[in-house]
Amino acid sequence: MPEQGNWRFCAKCEAMFFDGFPNKGVCPAGGGHEAAGFNFVLPHVDDETATFDSGPLTSGLHLGVAAHLVMRKNGDFTFSCHAHDSGFDNIDYVVSAVLMTPSGIAFTFQHSGHVEGTSAGLPFGTPNRNDDFITGGNNPSIANEFGGTPGAKLVASIDGKDTLVGGLEGMLNDQLQNAASELGQAAVAAAIALVL
Repeated sequence: MPEQGNWRFCAKCEAMFFDGFPNKGVCPAGGGHEAAGFNFVLPHVDDETATFDSGPLTSGLHLGVAAHLVMRKNGDFTFSCHAHDSGFDNIDYVVSAVLMTPSGIAFTFQHSGHVEGTSAGLPFGTPNRNDDFITGGNNPSIANEFGGTPGAKLVASIDGKDTLVGGLEGMLNDQLQNAASELGQAAVAAAIALVL
């Protein structure tokens, strides 16, 4: 069952209100509501919308990603991702997601992005550690298969490449090509086998 967070008690009127918007609504005690206490997550029934979250996606790099998919009964969809680089190097990444319905229909989504590590801010700058992506559209196949979405499963993965390491590999490959032109192909083939 879908859930909705950000429900809070108001310290002024002691009623529960939705605290998920910048405007805190109109409090009977005057002004906007004043959030206090726990943050409640309440069941939210919406037969027109199906929501799927990947949970945290990780790789061998200092990169964390989460993917979120919303599908509506009329065929509308929104696919969004958030990526964060917590390391030193810049990272190019691809997140791929597949929503598999019980009938075997697969809806696929993919995003390529870039995040910056600490090295991008040296010596005095601020790296762009986050990449937020959102896209949407309408697909008649979603409307046709919407009845199967309650049993559907979202599977997502991430693949990334450290651009500093990739740059060093590129420099090494350039040097090996230069050596190939001077020494001959046999020597370079042996060097590549040793390096890789």
